[in-house]
Amino acid sequence: MNRATYACRLVACSLLLSSLLTEAATACSTCFGDPNSNMVLGAKAGVAVMAVIAYAVLGCVAWVGRGWYIRAKELAGQEAEADNPASNDD
Repeated sequence: MNRATYACRLVACSLLLSSLLTEAATACSTCFGDPNSNMVLGAKAGVAVMAVIAYAVLGCVAWVGRGWYIRAKELAGQEAEADNPASNDD
């Protein structure tokens, strides 16, 4: 059996099992409980903290990329000046 056939069968079995076992896919009691309980508020705070961390990391990556872009432009300008020196010696 080749990999494509195996992958198709695996996906088909996964879909079949997930459709048959919908009882196991219900939400936890925290989601059905009081929206102002400490568990729900803690879960919301955890999601907010993780979002802040993720955006901070992405911002740092963008800042580093910006720095590389600026540095590359400066180096390209220096190389262009080195290749074409001004002829003010006349």
